[in-house]
Amino acid sequence: MSDLILYFIESTICVLLLFLLYKLLFSSLTFFHWRRYYWLLGVGLSLIIPALHMEISATDTNPLILYPTELVDELESGVRDEISAKELSTVTDETGKDSWLPSPYTLTVLYMIIVLILLIRLATKFFFIIKTKNTVKKDFKGYQVVESDQVKIPYTFLNKIYFPKDHSLDTREYEFILEHEKIHVFQRHTLDIIFLSIVKAFFWFNPLYTLILKDIKLLHEYIADDHVSHKSSQTISYAKLLLKLASAGSAPALVHNFSKLQIKERIIMLKQKKNRPPLKMMFLLGIPLIIFLIFSFSIDKKSPPPQKVSEGMEMFLVMNSLLPGFAPVQNSTPFGYPLSDEYSKVSSGFGMAKHPVHNTEKMHHGIDMPAPIGTPVYATAPGVVTMVKTATGGYGKHIKIVHGAYETLYAHLSAFEIKVGDKVTMGQLIGRVGNTGLSTEPHLHYEVIKDGKRVDPEKTGC
Repeated sequence: MSDLILYFIESTICVLLLFLLYKLLFSSLTFFHWRRYYWLLGVGLSLIIPALHMEISATDTNPLILYPTELVDELESGVRDEISAKELSTVTDETGKDSWLPSPYTLTVLYMIIVLILLIRLATKFFFIIKTKNTVKKDFKGYQVVESDQVKIPYTFLNKIYFPKDHSLDTREYEFILEHEKIHVFQRHTLDIIFLSIVKAFFWFNPLYTLILKDIKLLHEYIADDHVSHKSSQTISYAKLLLKLASAGSAPALVHNFSKLQIKERIIMLKQKKNRPPLKMMFLLGIPLIIFLIFSFSIDKKSPPPQKVSEGMEMFLVMNSLLPGFAPVQNSTPFGYPLSDEYSKVSSGFGMAKHPVHNTEKMHHGIDMPAPIGTPVYATAPGVVTMVKTATGGYGKHIKIVHGAYETLYAHLSAFEIKVGDKVTMGQLIGRVGNTGLSTEPHLHYEVIKDGKRVDPEKTGC
């Protein structure tokens, strides 16, 4: 329901701005065809633009973004649970104040009932016209003319021209009217009215569509009047015919009747001097408005997707967001080896290798550097310690440090020189080489993780 209401609001704003632009710049121009196309295109776009949803990616220039994680939610749940019973009752009372309002389901049903009633009325008018009994059918320059006793004044519907069977018009007046109605048939003006009538039924709450429908009917008459007066070169005689038939009977809805629509405006327009063709360029002013509406209602700014972080990075983000005075570090790329130059020789590099214990080919996610037990291990970049852990197998005693987008891991240690939460500098002593965990000889296993994926340490600055 909320999405439907939002669509109606955005569509109404679109048609309102287009209507204001039309009244301000185009309503007095004599380019009737262009004004007609402006309305058809404008109404169509006001229906389409709010329904379109295009995404553009937002560029993230912040080197460190703290994305919410499940762990953060879990740790903060205790804070959220401390809302007092008094506050909860206040929220309940505030909610209860609007209980008299109809539910979204009720509003939707009410809206659809009104739309259904209006569409049924529209269909009834449609079938009334096509079932008009005719006694005489004629052909006028390839167009079908239906003469019937049920027709009071001439009108056009779809591809037929309806005419009173008994009329008092002379031959010239008769041909004037048929030439006028022929333009309605040729340019399919009835389809404009049907389209706008359907839109009006769905937007029954928006009075602008009533005004637009009225204006486009008048434009149809201007177009047909202009054609007849230019072709016959008898503008005065044609205007007198409009006045003569002004007091005739009424015609059904959904049709173009010859003499009932704004006789005064039509006669004035017949005598009005036509605008110069270069003024058509004014309609280009609608393009910036359309672009504005598209950017306002169709384009959604897409936020960058949350990065997939490892357990260590997640712990760092939790501490950064929850612990007072915990200062975040900027992105720092690990550089150099974590051991002194004396022990910087790599015995096993990053990649597929034969496991020394399992004796099978496995992916080796770091590098191994043999060194005596107790050899100092140094941090390769400034960061925050997120893990100091002792495991019976695997990494044994190991440390993990976060450096922004990077993490480093130091495994198989014999001793720790730091604790979780410590902020370390590059080259700071953090532990000592050992032979703990799944290890066959004293060495340091060193890993570099970037954005949650292990990378070759020797390609990141070693």
